[in-house]
Amino acid sequence: MQPGTALDGKVPVFAFPSSVDFYLGSQSTYKRVVTLYNPYEFAVRFKVYCTAPDKYIVVDPEGSIKPMCQIDLVFRHNALIPANCNVTDKFRIQLQDHATKQVIGKKDIPATLHPGVPDSKNDDRLSVSPSGEPSERLSSEIKLPSTQGFGAKDIQSPSKEDLLPLF
Repeated sequence: MQPGTALDGKVPVFAFPSSVDFYLGSQSTYKRVVTLYNPYEFAVRFKVYCTAPDKYIVVDPEGSIKPMCQIDLVFRHNALIPANCNVTDKFRIQLQDHATKQVIGKKDIPATLHPGVPDSKNDDRLSVSPSGEPSERLSSEIKLPSTQGFGAKDIQSPSKEDLLPLF
């Protein structure tokens, strides 16, 4: 990003879904896909942090996204025990300027392990098949979200001390 742009170093982070739910009774939900979008005309770097890194594995928790592209991040819960049910952890996705590595945006994504199984078949749409590929991803259903609704009003942002890198 060029210095002095209209965004002054702060850009919205576009990720879908905005929360991740795992279900103890449904193996198909142990892995979830979060799509990270770069709608900008410049490349960005990203890093994924977590409040409980021992409970999750994120495939490729850091990397780059080319301009006007997207990537799929796979979040896998690896602490599937009843004691972890109904606990909400948070992932933070940070975007960085590709050249300077300065943080230019961030988004927190809550993750919860629930007891039992999901209520509907729709919830499995964002799972990952046993081969590791996203299953039943319909591109017509995935649209770039607007910047509205990306506020942190519904979730409390973890402090810097609460976040630990996944790498």
